[in-house]
Amino acid sequence: MKTVKKQCGFTLLELLVVIAIMGIMMAMAMGGFIDWGRGIGMDGAVRNVKSSMALTRQWAITHRKLTGIVCTNNYYVVSYTNESGVLELIGGTNFLPEGIEFKGDGGPHFFKVDGSIKGSPLVRSLIIREEKATNYLEEVIQIYPLTGRARVRK
Repeated sequence: MKTVKKQCGFTLLELLVVIAIMGIMMAMAMGGFIDWGRGIGMDGAVRNVKSSMALTRQWAITHRKLTGIVCTNNYYVVSYTNESGVLELIGGTNFLPEGIEFKGDGGPHFFKVDGSIKGSPLVRSLIIREEKATNYLEEVIQIYPLTGRARVRK
């Protein structure tokens, strides 16, 4: 007498259905991964500008000289006022990553010898924007005039 073995496994149709479902799920999840690393350049740029502002303020206090940071388009420079009243650069020109630029009031933001901001008693805002196609990321660095402290607001 012949015994018939029951075969275990999946049919080709079942495998194709599972693969199709996985493909649909991957296509839906892909939208979340497209802009995954997009904000990395922006975060780095904001950290660099904020750090440069803190160093500019510290330089003004330490050297007892009026020191400023000027931000235009996609770069910024740090300078101080010498004894003759002429601005001299501290270091070189600092460039933002490609596609990231300053918007609005880029300065100059001068720090006095006590670390406060010269000029208006109002909080100053430095806007940094990264534009991609139809949307953009924007972060604001607020500079408090009495203390010279910089804070990032998203």
